[in-house]
Amino acid sequence: MLTNAFLDLLICEATAFGALRGLHVAPGQLALGAAVVKLFVPGRLEQVVRDVAVVLGARHYLRDGPFQKVLRDLAVVPLFDGSAPVNLEGIALQLSRLQPSAPPDERLFRRFDPQAPLAPFDGQGLELMGPGGDDVLHGPLPELLSRQIAACSIDRAARRGVAAFETAARLATLYAAASCVHLHRAIGGRWLDAALARLLEGRLVEAPALTEQMLEQHAENRSFSHFPIALG
Repeated sequence: MLTNAFLDLLICEATAFGALRGLHVAPGQLALGAAVVKLFVPGRLEQVVRDVAVVLGARHYLRDGPFQKVLRDLAVVPLFDGSAPVNLEGIALQLSRLQPSAPPDERLFRRFDPQAPLAPFDGQGLELMGPGGDDVLHGPLPELLSRQIAACSIDRAARRGVAAFETAARLATLYAAASCVHLHRAIGGRWLDAALARLLEGRLVEAPALTEQMLEQHAENRSFSHFPIALG
């Protein structure tokens, strides 16, 4: 359970990392990327906290520790800057306009490589409606993932229906998977296969290498992150 929680943290970080750097590299595409992050990351993290509550057992109900505060704080995060239905509709609207187009390798590289320099953010390229293409979804990906992304289609006139919202939620998960692929291409590591299994198959995974990595980072007082962030 703890290993899968750790893996979920890495997945959320990969998804948010690509979107954040996208503000500098491809700001016109953030109409989709921002909606995905606002939907996927808070929901996933809230589920992570509920999952690890099993480890604490009845003690997770005690209010004299940090766990209950984290649980309460996470419960309200999805309400800021658009609720889940708002973001689902935003994803559905952008998805109805998407036209697959392979992005330039250099732009995708700068978006996910933490060592690649970024131009200062000036906000000039932001758009309410995306350009019709998305680097994360249409960059080089495993064939299975590309097929699943291609299968997500929405009629713009029906973007508020239950079926459209289900497709949008699925697209958000696939967007997270694609973000993991692109970040792994830049930084490597032992986590990608487990992340794809977790996202595409929706199951708990057995990943001894990740368990070892998690324990190492805990022993070295480092954040549960892709990056070497020391805790105070």
